[in-house]
Amino acid sequence: MEDKWTKYFQNELTDSEKQELFSRINTDRELKNDFARLNNIWGVSQLLEQKQDAETARAGRQRLYNTMSRKKNRSLLLSVLKYAAIICLVFTVSRYFTKNYPADHNTIYTEIHVPSGQRLHITLADGSSVWLSPQSHLKLPNEFSRDNRTVELDGEGFFDVVKDSERPFIVKSKGYNIEVIGTQFNLFSYSKNPRYEAHLIEGKVQAYSDPDKKDAIMLSSNEKVSLIDGRLVKSVSYYDNKDFITSGIYNFHATQFIDILEYLALWYDVGFDIKGEVMLTTRVNAKFRLNDDIENILTALQNVFQFNFKRPANTNKIEISK
Repeated sequence: MEDKWTKYFQNELTDSEKQELFSRINTDRELKNDFARLNNIWGVSQLLEQKQDAETARAGRQRLYNTMSRKKNRSLLLSVLKYAAIICLVFTVSRYFTKNYPADHNTIYTEIHVPSGQRLHITLADGSSVWLSPQSHLKLPNEFSRDNRTVELDGEGFFDVVKDSERPFIVKSKGYNIEVIGTQFNLFSYSKNPRYEAHLIEGKVQAYSDPDKKDAIMLSSNEKVSLIDGRLVKSVSYYDNKDFITSGIYNFHATQFIDILEYLALWYDVGFDIKGEVMLTTRVNAKFRLNDDIENILTALQNVFQFNFKRPANTNKIEISK
């Protein structure tokens, strides 16, 4: 089995071999848990492939290959957890980190930080998945409890939740909860930004802050909930950014220029200094790939909206002017 893991992550399996592997995973809970952990570590390791640490990234991945090819299935899991510590060390050097720490009831949590200009796909212990946007933090247990599946988010995440009627899936953020059984939804909730917004793509969810759910709001497909004047308000959702989830291409349709700058400020960890009479409420249509440099994105935006920008050397500020 360890040879199949190695070939899978090196993309060397044929279509029929992949089908056989996933058939086994779907019928074997232990294999499914192993795959989720390995897949998360592999996804995190992709963030290491930067110019300044390319050699470290390649060496780290080779250690993963060697570990998977040497160990049997049970000892493989222990080695994978050790490898997570190696990734943690590299992330510290690169300013990207994943850290494990014990909490009450011997639960082990993982906290993941996605750096600016990057996205990360995580497979959770129950088979659910989440795409995390730049500058997002996700805290999750390595194994969900028998009663619920709870994670904590600071940032933006698109969740594709596996149905489990016995254990609701709960995303905690800013003192509010999004609770589902199984569905797809996008939650925008950065602590450094006042906006809180959840778009339901399909299924049903409820949003609430009161532990007894006295203020719960039920959402159906194509509805959203927003925090307005300190309370949750339901409205129609026009979320159309599935391309962003699958390919990292973000599509702004008739979006105010100030809102685009707000996204860029969060995703690239920069501040904008507005000079003069820039028409910030002008609505703009734009599409760009998230892994582009912010300077390239702003240059592309100049093709649809007239403005000037400059970034003083060694600063985290970008000046926008007419």
